[in-house]
Amino acid sequence: MTTTDQPPSLFTDLVPHRVRRGWAARGLYRDLDLFTLFETQADRLGPTTAVVDAEGALSFRELHAAALRLAGGLAALGVSRGEVVGVQLPNSRWSCVVELAVAALGAVLLPFPPGRGGREAAALLAG
Repeated sequence: MTTTDQPPSLFTDLVPHRVRRGWAARGLYRDLDLFTLFETQADRLGPTTAVVDAEGALSFRELHAAALRLAGGLAALGVSRGEVVGVQLPNSRWSCVVELAVAALGAVLLPFPPGRGGREAAALLAG
């Protein structure tokens, strides 16, 4: 699952096109979304450890599979390209899964610190 065949994001790109062209000409910018770049690495590095936390580790292959499963669940709930997904998780391998799942859908992750209340979360998501 990649986002390359989907319509452009609803968010404005603040980097001028000529700057991106310059980056591409110098090999600094590949015009690929985060999840596509991750998939390339997951295919290449498969069983290699990708993320580690105090509770365990995930290989690139496991991280990719978990992200796709979660992306499927999020899509079933109606999350789609350009939508903002608020997430309140501690730093862990599972927060990496969430970030990649949201990226796979072309949605935008809005992380906010654990310990914040529901009212603050609602205010962030309301814009």
